[in-house]
Amino acid sequence: MSTFWSFVKGLLRKQYRGAWRPRSKYRRTTPFTRLRFEELEVRVVPASYSWTGGANTLNWGDAANWSGNVVPGSGDDVTISKSGIGTITIAGTQSVRTLNDTTAALSIASGGSLSLAAVAANSTFGQNVTVASGATLAVGASASVLLQAGVTLTDNGTLSFASSDVVTFGATNDFATEQVVVGSGGLLNASGTTFTASTTNNSGLITVNSGGQLAPSGCTFQLPLFLPAVNVANLGGASSNVSFQDINIVAGTLSSGEVDLNAIGTSTTNLRYVFSGAFTIASGATLNVAASLPVLLDPGVTVTDN
Repeated sequence: MSTFWSFVKGLLRKQYRGAWRPRSKYRRTTPFTRLRFEELEVRVVPASYSWTGGANTLNWGDAANWSGNVVPGSGDDVTISKSGIGTITIAGTQSVRTLNDTTAALSIASGGSLSLAAVAANSTFGQNVTVASGATLAVGASASVLLQAGVTLTDNGTLSFASSDVVTFGATNDFATEQVVVGSGGLLNASGTTFTASTTNNSGLITVNSGGQLAPSGCTFQLPLFLPAVNVANLGGASSNVSFQDINIVAGTLSSGEVDLNAIGTSTTNLRYVFSGAFTIASGATLNVAASLPVLLDPGVTVTDN
């Protein structure tokens, strides 16, 4: 024991050659070593917040509406599961890591934005979501988003998905339809995104209304699209995207110009053009269909060529 304390005293003195060493028949012949500490990287663990409605408002930005009385931030996982909420309004710039909302409709006000982080994590929209004109909903790369059965995501502003995102339309039967609707003036941007239905019953769909725009690049569509004929050109050329299924030309009139229904996507195995409503080609307008492409007229539909 005395030898041990003698050694400790030695550590508290000079620690190099010439320092006093404990007496022992086993004398050290090398210098003592100075102990050093290395600072480790700082790691932030995502915080979790849930909607409490404590502020008695429906404003996302009111801190008292959230657990901990803190408005969630870009590194936080958010849950909205309280029943009987109504529609929560999102104003200003809001960012979260993930959002799992099963009970409240969401409305992103004009000038406002909601961003989901670029992380390989799951988010869920269990109620309707509306992106107002001048508003933005942005999903970062590698995220997975589920639209639960019956949910409609209405985009009158800007909706964007990024590389390696997966958007799943989640109905498991024929009695519910979930959809993304791009309204007049709305823009849906998608790059390297996969849009898929959880079953093969085609209950999920993307609809582009007149005046709206779908602008995909490198995407895979495993569900039907519904859009005006003039919007087909926005889907790109032969190699702009991976694949499409049914591209439904909605009822309307091609009043002027020329529209080409071409083989688009690097894989055209499931590509088909469908006329889902009465369609008229006006005098002076032209509709071209590429060779060997399947074209379907839904039951009772008439295509009139003037």
